[in-house]
Amino acid sequence: MLIETLLFIYDGVSAAGRVHVDDTSELNVNGCALCRITHDGDEERDEWASCSAAIGIPIRYLHLDEMAPDVAAMATGRAPCILADAGGRLHFLVDRATIERCEHGVHDLRGRIAFQAERAGLDLPSAV
Repeated sequence: MLIETLLFIYDGVSAAGRVHVDDTSELNVNGCALCRITHDGDEERDEWASCSAAIGIPIRYLHLDEMAPDVAAMATGRAPCILADAGGRLHFLVDRATIERCEHGVHDLRGRIAFQAERAGLDLPSAV
């Protein structure tokens, strides 16, 4: 089954959400392993931008306060994580522990996405 969209769930609240909570919320953002791989502060890392373009499918980036109910049902308490939307169904793809083990950042994450997709019987449109 072809993956149509990847959903990256960050373990922190969005910038808009931070307006409504105290400054300690930024500790989660800075401590999010997925955020450290894809972003440098508020800016997307160039290396990640190239990688995400090569994956060849849309990637939605969501924070804890931005999840739809179906996404929240699968990701709450498990962020950071990566979900796949394939065939109109959400599939849990990459867990927190796996993301935290991505010692070489973007390259490790890209390989783990491909491995977990194949393991779940899901296909990416390009060779990740």
